[in-house]
This record gives sequence, structure tokens and C-alpha cells, in this order.
Amino acid sequence: MTNTTLPPRSPMDYIELSNLDLSDFDNPESRKKLARQFYDAVTQEGFVTGIYVGFKTAGGLGFHKESDTHSLKIDFYNMLYQDSKADRKHPPHLIPYLDEIRKVMLHIRENIQKKLFILLAMCLEMPVDELMATHAPGQSSSEYYRYMSYAPLTPEATAKARGLFMPAHADWGTFSILFSQPVSALQILHKSNVFIWVEYKPYTLIVNVGQALELLTGGLFPATIHRVVTPPKDQVDCLRVGIYYFSRPNDDFPLAPLHNSPVLKRLGRNKPLDLDVTYSTVEFLEAKKHGYLKPDLDFDKPKDKDLQDDPFRQGDRFAATEKVLASITKVSA
Repeated sequence: MTNTTLPPRSPMDYIELSNLDLSDFDNPESRKKLARQFYDAVTQEGFVTGIYVGFKTAGGLGFHKESDTHSLKIDFYNMLYQDSKADRKHPPHLIPYLDEIRKVMLHIRENIQKKLFILLAMCLEMPVDELMATHAPGQSSSEYYRYMSYAPLTPEATAKARGLFMPAHADWGTFSILFSQPVSALQILHKSNVFIWVEYKPYTLIVNVGQALELLTGGLFPATIHRVVTPPKDQVDCLRVGIYYFSRPNDDFPLAPLHNSPVLKRLGRNKPLDLDVTYSTVEFLEAKKHGYLKPDLDFDKPKDKDLQDDPFRQGDRFAATEKVLASITKVSA
């Protein structure tokens, strides 16, 4: 049985995002225009939608529902792009599709992520090979592919979670690549300090900037603050399924401004955002797990301290995020 979910019928306030048509990438003149569009999108919005012709649906849209009521229930599952454990056990339902999944991961890395890095190199006036070396294949890396589902919440669970499936945050890597899907729940923090819905666009990928890229560019490319909220009323009972590719620098790469970028030097973006410490990627991920750079940004959804205290969102020292927090405080005061 194939289940097709339609976009919401409710009137929505959608954000206008840039569309990068990568089908024009191989044309040198078009690539220059794409680089300018890419620069404007990530410096002003932090999110882009990319129209990419390399993906087509096979069969009906949607997902196939299992009739076995004893099936293993998993909310999310990560697969490392470079997994050192070849004999790692995977959920039984994934095993028949592992070869296909690996092909999709490789396709994203070699045909989408690579083009994003070429555009990034053009924006930073850096050699492409030097920038690509930060994500070199064969090096130790936590770059990964994720399947995730958000099951409908009960009214009680919705109230306790403040209507949030995923609180406002910035991703930890360089780029996050999402397959656009019809259940509306993704919101991004606009520069006006208002969270706005991201619209479903068939056959597109949504790309956002993570904190690693913000650190590597001295804040020139700010990480996108986004969240996942309860869907609109006509979709509130829908299962939301997400497919993501999270791009990250190699584990030992220092997350400091890329010193060979003339652009960062000209703009004064060649100094670390955190003057106290420069983490490698793997150190940064560990620090994030223990609360580093994790302020509570859901300012429009106040917490009940008795029910929703979060000790890991204290003492943030991230300069760019502090500016956002200061402006939010001013607006909401």
C-alpha cells in the first residue's frame, strides 16, 4: 500500500528562498552567476533550495506501510559515509536497500556537495582542491546520512514539548542537505527575528549552513537557526519522514577561519569567532554534546521551568549567536 501525503491546505506564511538550478552548473558563465546567487543566499538567508535534475521518483510518491505489527520501530537511523565497521548490524528493513542507499550517498557527495564546495571556493577565492581537502575521502570523518520520522504527538506531549519536534538550533557541520517533503514542519529564523515556514517544493533539495562552516568563514556564512514544529491542523496526524545528508569536515581539521581566503582577509573575517578555543571537528562535536553553543532560541515558546528545564543550554559563548540573542531580547522586550 502506498501512502501519498499532500501539502497543507492551510494558508501558510512561507519564506522566500533562493533556488539554485544546478543543471546549469557546467556552463562557466552560468556557474559564475550561481556562485553570486549562492553567496547572497547563504550570507543573507543561510538556506537555499536547489533544483537538481538527477533525482526522479520510482513508482508512487510516499512510503510503504508495513502490515507487520511487530516490526521494529525506529525514530531515526544514521549511516556514516565512511564506516570503519563493515560488519555493522543494520535494521532488517534496510538490508535489502543498502547498495542503493550507498549509491544515493555517493551521488549526493559527488554530484551535489562537490558542486556546493566549488561554488564556495569561488566565493572565497580559494583553490577548489584546497577547500575539498577539508572533506577529503578516506580520512576519518563523521559525515553521515540520516533517516528520521516524526510521529504525531498526543495533545499532552505537544503541550509538554511546546509544540516542538526539534527545538531551534543550528546544525553542527558544513552543509545539511534535506529532501523536501510535503508535511510542513520546518521553520527558519528570519533576519527579522521571526520563525517562518519553509515551503515544500517537489523534486528539490534544501541546503542549509551549519556551524562548522560559520567557524571556517569567520561568521561570513552564518549558521542557519531552524526548528521542526507541529504541522498545521490538516497535517497534524501525518507521519513526517525526513531524509538528510550531513556534511562535516574531517575529524582532525581545525575549525578556524580558512587562512588562504583573500575574501575573509579583506572582510576582516579571518579571526576565530571564539577567541578562547579552537576545536577540531571531533572536539567540537563532543563539546556540542555537552552544551557548547546551545542557547534556547525558541523565544516565542516560553518554557515552564518546572517541566522543561534544560541545563545544557547555559553559558553560551558563541559571538554570532550572542548577537542573535541580543536582538531577539530587544525585539521581544
